[in-house]
Amino acid sequence: MRIKTAWNEAMRSYANGRYQAVSLCSWDDLHEEGKCMQHCIADFVERCVKGEIRVYSIRETGTKRRVATCTLIRDDEGQWRLHDVKGRQNRGVQDDVKNFVGSLAAEYAWFANGGPPVDAGSLRKKCASTADLPLQYRVEECQIVSGREG
Repeated sequence: MRIKTAWNEAMRSYANGRYQAVSLCSWDDLHEEGKCMQHCIADFVERCVKGEIRVYSIRETGTKRRVATCTLIRDDEGQWRLHDVKGRQNRGVQDDVKNFVGSLAAEYAWFANGGPPVDAGSLRKKCASTADLPLQYRVEECQIVSGREG
């Protein structure tokens, strides 16, 4: 059965150096990601519609080649956190992809939670020096596109 459902996203895309994250905001997007990455991300459509999970396709910036799929989950306190990141066929990913996904999760927390990510200090400053931040929050060259107006 084909579900024609779409949902809004706080952050449509995020780019930082070698990788970019593209928000998957419909059943069609999830289905295409699952087909290309050979995993079952489309099974999460109901949780996406309910606002429990958000999904991003992680791609190489230049080639747009898909390298991973990332899920963010709303915790019991309503805060968005990194849930999982998987490569093709649910395989693990390289450390640089994990670091990128950590910075994505921190920025998403900023947009969706309405404030700075936990322990991220000055991350919100565009392209700020972040050498003192935990590795998962380090951002160098960044570009953020918000799904919210204003």
